[in-house]
Amino acid sequence: MAPASCALCQNAKAILKRPKTGQQICKDCFFLVFETEVHHTITQANLFKPGDRVAIGASGGKGAYGVHIAGGMLLNI
Repeated sequence: MAPASCALCQNAKAILKRPKTGQQICKDCFFLVFETEVHHTITQANLFKPGDRVAIGASGGKGAYGVHIAGGMLLNI
């Protein structure tokens, strides 16, 4: 049986199944979806506003990438 193709881009091989949606997606689409959802959460909830000081820390565990993405987004808000 051939590996499933990505449910979003249809081009790359799916490498994971998202628990939230059940979609099988590739690595690039996972990063795009993850970054989009983090950005949506920050902007919709008005978590930060220009001029706010925010401390960001990462342990190097699974959540470190999320902290990295959120930090990068803060620079663009």
